[in-house]
Amino acid sequence: GFAGSKTGQEILKKPYFKNQKVSVPNVKQSPDKLLETPNLATIIEKSKDHPVWEELAEICFGCGICSYVCPLCYCFETEDVINFGTESCPSGKRCRNWDSCMLAGFAKTNAGDFRAELKDRIYNWHHHKFVRMPKEYGFPGCVECNRCVIYCPAKINYRKTLMRLIEDSKDKK
Repeated sequence: GFAGSKTGQEILKKPYFKNQKVSVPNVKQSPDKLLETPNLATIIEKSKDHPVWEELAEICFGCGICSYVCPLCYCFETEDVINFGTESCPSGKRCRNWDSCMLAGFAKTNAGDFRAELKDRIYNWHHHKFVRMPKEYGFPGCVECNRCVIYCPAKINYRKTLMRLIEDSKDKK
């Protein structure tokens, strides 16, 4: 197994950590062209006050598994280590640690938490993948592997969310 420290390596030597075969679901890319929907970014940008975010927040655990299993998520936190150091982050260093924008406190600053509510973090997750990343990189932050859907304990499906936003935007025209 993989461990990020000597302590972790020692833990993995314990008898209850045996090499096991893991069954990974066969993930297929979605055949439709949902992410190629014209004006998808605009639809999402205009949806900040849509009730879907509150509805998702009522069932979402805020566990962050959606971003941990996503091959394109790269959120991190910055930690200033001022003690005498650790093996993984020596003293006097500014360290980047893997994190999830879905976790409470991710957006907390000295001025407060600008995404304290789960509905705002869910909106931000969608906004980043389908609005900001296409603008910054020229493609969405999603390869449609559906890992986020498969592993979500609340069974939240980003595709259903996007389809609802698209349908509701048609109703407003």
